[in-house]
Amino acid sequence: MHPCVMTSTAKQMAQDILALSEEDRLEILALLASSLPSEKAAIAESARRAAEMRNDTVKAMTVEEFRGKMENLKVQLRNPA
Repeated sequence: MHPCVMTSTAKQMAQDILALSEEDRLEILALLASSLPSEKAAIAESARRAAEMRNDTVKAMTVEEFRGKMENLKVQLRNPA
């Protein structure tokens, strides 16, 4: 854990949080990170996306799948139906 000075309440909360499931800890991480200033927004977004992948809310794509989807999108934009 990062060395810092925490209140006894914060220390107890941290211990309680660390006892939770990995999924719950990821959700809490995303919530806390999103409450930080905007330069920390990338951390919150990464945590949110990791939680989505762990919960099977979204599916990761290979580079080839992504490129294929982008090519299909280009074709659709050039030739609207």
